[in-house]
Amino acid sequence: MLIFSHVVLLYAKKKGKITFVSDAGHMLDQGSSINTRNGSIDRISNLPNELLYAIMSTLPALELVYTGMLSTRWRHLWTSSAYLNIDVNQFGRHRGQKFCNFVNRMLRQRGSSLLDALRLHSADTRDAGSWITYAIKRSSKVVEFSEDIDCEPFKLDYGVVDFTSICLKFLVLNNVCIDANVFYPINSSCPALENLELRDCSLEVPEISSGSLLHLDIDNCCLFEDLLISSSSLMSLCIKNPQHRAPMIMTLPCLEVAIVILDEFFHSTDDLADMDEGEEQDGEEINHGIVSGLTKARSIELIAPLREV
Repeated sequence: MLIFSHVVLLYAKKKGKITFVSDAGHMLDQGSSINTRNGSIDRISNLPNELLYAIMSTLPALELVYTGMLSTRWRHLWTSSAYLNIDVNQFGRHRGQKFCNFVNRMLRQRGSSLLDALRLHSADTRDAGSWITYAIKRSSKVVEFSEDIDCEPFKLDYGVVDFTSICLKFLVLNNVCIDANVFYPINSSCPALENLELRDCSLEVPEISSGSLLHLDIDNCCLFEDLLISSSSLMSLCIKNPQHRAPMIMTLPCLEVAIVILDEFFHSTDDLADMDEGEEQDGEEINHGIVSGLTKARSIELIAPLREV
């Protein structure tokens, strides 16, 4: 059974030697193979846990679990790995119930072990929402979820997915449908969140207002209602090809870099001007729009097609 899909290169600084771990999980050291059945020393298992976890952090979930077959010491070591890279494509034609059963069993075996990062690529699997919540509840700093592009956007259900976290710093959502109820904790209950990327998503969200957010990317998302971006801490903002409508942007005092790319839906600078408007709040006029909200940025890249004459 294949344990590693690639050769892991280790360098022992003290001895100045290079050591290879082969595709079969055996260790090759300057021409001498390591074979525990023949009484040779299993040097890789003698490495400190920190280094073993570093190796594990590079492995896809399927191969991570297989490391438990290497030796007695490795049997349960993988359950404490702080990095999970789960990809439905590893399962080929068995990407349905077999994939779902594998992930549920793997997470049960991990129990309450903390996470640093979850990267999950799924395809029409209803349990994916609970897997996201699993990572959030185990203090993951990074959560990246993508639904296969050949599938309909994955609905993040309120009551199943809860983004409330004091640890979450980096959140990527790809090909999901998210409404205001699910998005609310991202604005109000993620005090460490700094990076948010939304790609190919369907958004029914009225506002992005996180007070800690530094970087926001919205790429090829369908906006099914007016969206106001008001996160005052934003330093970089990238909006590419919004569908149905463009978001409105409050003046962002910390903004340094802004990129806005509009497709043929927006025909001219006149259309951009029409989207800039003002409102009165507490007796003071507040300007917001896709152009006026960018006035504080040091660098602005604005691309929009011109109307044909």
